Amino acid sequence: MGLALAAKKSNSRRRIFLITGDGELAEGSNWEAALAAAHYELDNLIIINDKNNLQLAGPTREIMNTDPLAEKWKAFGMTVTECQGNDMASVVALWKGCSRRVNLTSLLPTPPKAPVFPLSRGARNGTTGYRKATRLNWHWRN
Repeated sequence: MGLALAAKKSNSRRRIFLITGDGELAEGSNWEAALAAAHYELDNLIIINDKNNLQLAGPTREIMNTDPLAEKWKAFGMTVTECQGNDMASVVALWKGCSRRVNLTSLLPTPPKAPVFPLSRGARNGTTGYRKATRLNWHWRN
């Protein structure tokens, strides 16, 4: 967020891409930054929110539900666009299509239907269920 503010103050034409995850958004500092981005009208800031429904300790719905994310970003005056997270062509097309000097933008890549990396999607061995027994160390396996 600070880079976007510095670029705007120096009249730079740069766009700043900020990548965050839905689990990370359980922290208040992220929403303070979103509030500042709206206040300073950082129209050069593009937030890519990897909405994989996970955070360090488990599924976001169980730990700290951050949904509905699109409505939260819109409340800060952002234009929200959603795409399929494993379709890089659509992600790149969205990046290129982001408005310049119009408004804040938040992209919400959604998780793929079939997990690309099972551990990053909360699944084990191709299943979709999250096993509570692996809650503390699921992210260190494989």
